[in-house]
Amino acid sequence: MAMAYQSVSHRSSMGGYITQGGVGRLSRAPLQHRLVQCHSKKGSSNGGEGNFGDELLDFMYAGKKLRKWYGQEGQVLPKDGGVQDDGDMEDEMQGPRDKIMVLYPEESPMAEQVLLQLILMRAPVCVATKDIAQARAGYGTYVDVVQSTSIDGVLKACRVSQSVVLCGNVSARLVAVLEKAKVPHVVLLSGARSGSKPTGIASFFPGKEYRELTDVSRETVLSESSLTYTIVQVDAAALSNAPGGSVSVGISQDGQASGAIPREDAALCIAMVAMNRKPEGMIGLTSSSSSSSNSMEQSTVGGSLRGREEAMAQLLGIS
Repeated sequence: MAMAYQSVSHRSSMGGYITQGGVGRLSRAPLQHRLVQCHSKKGSSNGGEGNFGDELLDFMYAGKKLRKWYGQEGQVLPKDGGVQDDGDMEDEMQGPRDKIMVLYPEESPMAEQVLLQLILMRAPVCVATKDIAQARAGYGTYVDVVQSTSIDGVLKACRVSQSVVLCGNVSARLVAVLEKAKVPHVVLLSGARSGSKPTGIASFFPGKEYRELTDVSRETVLSESSLTYTIVQVDAAALSNAPGGSVSVGISQDGQASGAIPREDAALCIAMVAMNRKPEGMIGLTSSSSSSSNSMEQSTVGGSLRGREEAMAQLLGIS
């Protein structure tokens, strides 16, 4: 079996030529930029990462000698496909947290409604989706798109987001990613406190949206995390496709939700809460037909989009 070898020819301080696993494949990248800091593990004789096999390969490729030449002694060359440590990634993502991130709009009708409301309000939006091509074709240049199946991609996008909107499934793994990104504000749409049930055939076969919104574990995993959040409660069985502004909408500060709410108005509320950087804990949306409460303010959210925004801002106490 032929042994792969690596040759090095010195140049000036600009860098060196390095072969990668064979003859004739040369890279002009400076060697010092190709060395990545790795955390040490117990049992590694040179203070680097890896087992005996990794150290043997490092020796075969003259890694220890090369690091000594370039002042990088004590490090081990990373394996192919290795990921930079978290400190390097954070340095790459330095920047203002000015975006609002919406997850999985292709899986949740309400997430898509929230995304459209944010676009209409010209908010800086980022969307995490499985189908990047379809999202770019549908939303154009109005949104930044990241691959939702890539944890690194979602993590990087979260690090420049002031808020993340969750209208669909919420897993412990997703919450851990949001915690790692230190997202300042998470907005969760929930129907776990709604008392009504679907009617007709839907009572026997409730839809995916209803099942997700009424799943109590979504609230639990978020409330047990270190994240600051706002939970917007709706009556999951009474979300309607009526035009926005067709009913009087109320805000309940105790989180109680009741009555039929147009999807457009619920999405407008979520969008404005996400744009407002102040976490609210929990609020509920009610309609004029529901029972009144001392903690509820009510207003007709109707007319033009601008008029609906102003009415909703007044309800939410957003200046």
